[in-house]
Amino acid sequence: MKTKHEISLTAEQAGEVLAPIVGVVLGMKPEKVQYWIGRKKKLANEMRKILIGDVNPYADLLARYEQYSRDVYGKKQDFSGIIIPEAEEGFSWITPVPGSESMTVEEIYYGIKNKLHPAWKWTDKSLDDVLDFSFGRDGWKDNYTVRFRPNHEADEDLKNLSANDIAGRKINTATIKERLWLGGFLYWSEKIILDRKTITLCAGSRFSVGCVPSVCWVGHYGEMCVYWFKSGGASGRLRSRAAVS
Repeated sequence: MKTKHEISLTAEQAGEVLAPIVGVVLGMKPEKVQYWIGRKKKLANEMRKILIGDVNPYADLLARYEQYSRDVYGKKQDFSGIIIPEAEEGFSWITPVPGSESMTVEEIYYGIKNKLHPAWKWTDKSLDDVLDFSFGRDGWKDNYTVRFRPNHEADEDLKNLSANDIAGRKINTATIKERLWLGGFLYWSEKIILDRKTITLCAGSRFSVGCVPSVCWVGHYGEMCVYWFKSGGASGRLRSRAAVS
């Protein structure tokens, strides 16, 4: 659906605004043009501030995620120009996720294990070596944003549904990378521990042998656990997390 501004804007109006911008670019030195070519996101953000003002309501949240990446992983991220998907009411956990070119799934896991709290995974191999990156968003190269419901426990309405059921109903759900990244951020930011009573079935992901990753908190050991279930497995405690991406 088009917004009011998209409906009212004409090609003539767009041309009037673009004309002076094009004039400035044509008058720039080649080395300056090359400088901005390598910093397109920064350029877009600066132009947005000039033309419509700094109106990003999520700027503070995105900055917090950037700080999280620096503090826990020692990596600089730029989420400022990232697209926030629209969602129905209830999907209020907005999560900018680093693409595979800037952070791997294994790095996210070990950042949690080394900097936040104890963690265990079922394999001695790198998670990136056992994941099927042709399935879901785990292998996406560029940064992107996904939204979840603000549930400390995995979604009640997705219990007793296997990964096969989820796929059959075409329900968009969290990947292993997204669940780890979100869980780490919430612990770092507010000391929130997800899935104390439930298990998040990461039905948006697959391991290379076809089984489905899962994440939960094992209270007896005081650690996060990364495990797997068969794609047909389902129970009341095993639940996916609905996503908007």
